[in-house]
Amino acid sequence: MSEGMEFQFQVEGICQMVFRTRLENFYQCPNHQNTALVIKDTYIKRVSSAETRLFGKMVVQGDIEDIKGKMEMSKCASKSEPDTCEYYTTIQYDSMCTLLRQKAEPWYGYFNSTTMPIKCPFPKGDWEMRGIKIGLSSSFPLLNGFWRFKNRCYGKNKKLNCCFFMEMTVSSHFRKKP
Repeated sequence: MSEGMEFQFQVEGICQMVFRTRLENFYQCPNHQNTALVIKDTYIKRVSSAETRLFGKMVVQGDIEDIKGKMEMSKCASKSEPDTCEYYTTIQYDSMCTLLRQKAEPWYGYFNSTTMPIKCPFPKGDWEMRGIKIGLSSSFPLLNGFWRFKNRCYGKNKKLNCCFFMEMTVSSHFRKKP
């Protein structure tokens, strides 16, 4: 069974479906090393049988007052078949700063697991990602399979401020209710 985040829901009080996510990869988009925010030196660490965390650097090298985000999700036949990925949906947000002020999850949790002060505009500097917990919640379930997420954030005048990929495996099984 893969390690990663886990959540569950009950089926008519008889059994529970348990979803597990495993973060497989997290990397800067190729040919986008000069954006205002760059992700570097990432690695994924298994901290328990049910959880993996993301470590690395987040470098703010340009002015970022606020960002609008766009996450394109694709589902692939398997991790070993990246050419099979098909578009699934896009999720967007209009203001990261508003989400951070509201302490909205999961974004607040992501930034709270870095050394960067949570404030806008984003301060320039090299900031450590100290074990960011990335996965699914019961409010955002996905089908079993290998998933690729292309994340892009934009500043004023629709200028690209960051671009990175995240890949994860989702699996589920039924477990008899205790």
